[in-house]
Amino acid sequence: MRIIIEGCDGTGKTTLVDGLAKEFNLGKIHISNKDPNDLDFYYQFLRKDDVIFDRNLIGEMIYPKIFNRPQKLKEYELDYLMAKAKELNIHIIILTAAIDTINFRLKQDEFSVVRKNLEYINNEFLKYAGKYNIPVINTSKHGIDETLEEAKCIIKHS
Repeated sequence: MRIIIEGCDGTGKTTLVDGLAKEFNLGKIHISNKDPNDLDFYYQFLRKDDVIFDRNLIGEMIYPKIFNRPQKLKEYELDYLMAKAKELNIHIIILTAAIDTINFRLKQDEFSVVRKNLEYINNEFLKYAGKYNIPVINTSKHGIDETLEEAKCIIKHS
């Protein structure tokens, strides 16, 4: 089983990843801007078995713009990788939350650039959810137990 959890900082990705990893006995992989984040990097990761990713492909399409760093993945490459993910039956879920909920969860100064761009980041993830027909869970509507149950239901039925 392979699962990718995407979404803006502060939406509960890591908390959900921890719960799903325990539930399904999966290894956890956290992707960051320190990784190569290019087509080959993501392609190799999509081939791993029994893992859950805390952020993966879509974040590379959004975060470089707000941090003024080069984007290492092109839109057509994302299209290819998303098709490959579907072919490999990789479950992808995007988390969202109300902006005030995200702001409350982001208490650290290191998130100042993210805070200034919350609406943009959140809306971009939702745009990609629509483009690729990815299920979305709004984590501001309920706690981790309900979010975990909703994610398990999505995984079971996809």
